[in-house]
Amino acid sequence: MASVAILVTGSTDSGTTALARTLAAVLGCPALSADAVRATLADQVGPMVPADRLDAVADEATWSTAAELEAGVVVTGSWTGEEGVARVTAGLARAGSPRTVEVWCDAGDGATAPLGAWPVVRADATGEADLDALVTEIGAHFS
Repeated sequence: MASVAILVTGSTDSGTTALARTLAAVLGCPALSADAVRATLADQVGPMVPADRLDAVADEATWSTAAELEAGVVVTGSWTGEEGVARVTAGLARAGSPRTVEVWCDAGDGATAPLGAWPVVRADATGEADLDALVTEIGAHFS
C-alpha cells in the first residue's frame, strides 16, 4: 500500500513527466506514469483495443503497481475534469493511498486546471521549478 501519493498533473507538454521523475528521485520513491503504460500497450496492440479500454488497463496497471509499494509514490497521467477525478479516486482507493497531494504543472496557457480534489501545489511550468520550495510545500501537506 502506497501510504502517500503525489499526483503530477498538467496540460500536454507542460513537463509533468520530467517533474514527476525529478520529484521521485529527490524524494527517493518510484515514479509511475499511466501515460507511459498506455503508450507501451498501444504500441503492442494498435487499434485492436479501443482507446478508452487502453486508458482503463493503463490505470489498473499503474494503480495496482502503486498498491505494491510500501511508502510513497509519484504518479502522473492524463487525467482531466470530473472523469479524471473519478479515475484517480478509484486508483487511489485501489492503491490504498490515504494521503494525497496534487502537483499541478501550470503552463500559464489556461488549457487545463488542476483536478482539485486534493490539496494542490502549483509548479510553474514556464521555467525551471524551484525543487526545494516545491518539496517543502508538498511536505507541509503531509505533516
